[in-house]
Amino acid sequence: MMSLLTVVLLIVLVAIRTPISMTLGISALITFWVGGLPLRIIPQALTGSVFNFTLLAVPFFILAGNLMNTGGLTDRIFNFARSVVGRIPGGLAHVNVFASTLFAGISGSAVADIAGLGVIEYRAMKEAGYRNAFSAAITAVSGCIGPIMPPSIFMIIYAVIAEVSVAKLFIAGIIPAILMTLVLMIAIYIQVRSGREVCPIDPPTPFSYKWKTFKAALLTLGTPIIVLYGMVGGLVTPTQAGIIAVVYTIIIGFIYRELTWSKMVEAFKESALLTSHVIFLVAIAGMLGWIVTYERVGETLTNFFLSLTDNPLLVLLIILVILLFAGTIMSGTEALIILAPILVPVILNYGIDPIHFGVVMCLALAIGVVTPPIGVGLFVISNISKLKIESIVPATIPYIISLIICLLIVTFVPELSTWLPDLIVKE
Repeated sequence: MMSLLTVVLLIVLVAIRTPISMTLGISALITFWVGGLPLRIIPQALTGSVFNFTLLAVPFFILAGNLMNTGGLTDRIFNFARSVVGRIPGGLAHVNVFASTLFAGISGSAVADIAGLGVIEYRAMKEAGYRNAFSAAITAVSGCIGPIMPPSIFMIIYAVIAEVSVAKLFIAGIIPAILMTLVLMIAIYIQVRSGREVCPIDPPTPFSYKWKTFKAALLTLGTPIIVLYGMVGGLVTPTQAGIIAVVYTIIIGFIYRELTWSKMVEAFKESALLTSHVIFLVAIAGMLGWIVTYERVGETLTNFFLSLTDNPLLVLLIILVILLFAGTIMSGTEALIILAPILVPVILNYGIDPIHFGVVMCLALAIGVVTPPIGVGLFVISNISKLKIESIVPATIPYIISLIICLLIVTFVPELSTWLPDLIVKE
């Protein structure tokens, strides 16, 4: 009964445009007070949810991505991507997606991808004569790869909530992230070949130039390799991997002479602000999680689903609809923190692999980054491009549909998520 009150409060507060972080806290506090629940639980729930060593990885990966952005290292990634795929029909649109895939393996965040590399991508497409709305749309949707390609901040938070291996979850995201890249590039190719988008193509580049851009980006691209090798090999924990990523990024930033002390201070400030928001949400989620456990919401929801069907695939389809809808009204991090404690017990009762479900959940919420009306990525790219969101959204629709198709493939072919971690990670 108390959980129903929480849901009603959440809906009302969201409807009156209360910030989500405040909405979660107010809903939980009122539920505790009205329901006569022991108030001494509140500080325990708040602190208990954030006293998790794995969560320390979040600020370090955020910082590594911001250091890449402020240090100008993203230019090297873009130039390398352009030399590789700039000749494909669709030109810089393909470069945009390919570069975002490479940068995703460093930042772990869709917003960081769009805000950092997206500035370079959009400017290059605009200067080359691409349609402004199309350039903005591709820059936004390509950022959705960030939460899936390891390292991923979404996946770290999910791993903490679901109590699963971060290393296995990171590895599980590799094939789906590559699939997202291919699906988006195919959609771009179809749009260009059909004449819906007119895209200039880069002139041929000699192999020597490709090799030059590869060497220039080599140290930058080494970050995700070092992180994954250390974690998969059992050499470091996720938190230690995050620290290594930061130290390595700082070193190569100074080697390239593109990272200055002032830029480093700026990156630390931005990372502190974003981290404080994420950790605050996790703390508030501790109160909601206590209510969910106390009220046995997972058990109730499982029984409800069982009354509808005993088919795990149908249950996954229903959950996908819930996740995609949640992505339209709140950020991915907020939706993940609210829904994961409720949905994980359900999928476990249906025998669904929590690693597979983690990838599915992160992918569905990543699509929400560019889904109106609350898609954070749309606001970021609108600020970069100076275009109104209403003019960007129509251009994103073919690519959002492509990502949803990709989501369905990953959902109903679990081997895409489970084969690689089962093969590589031995626990």
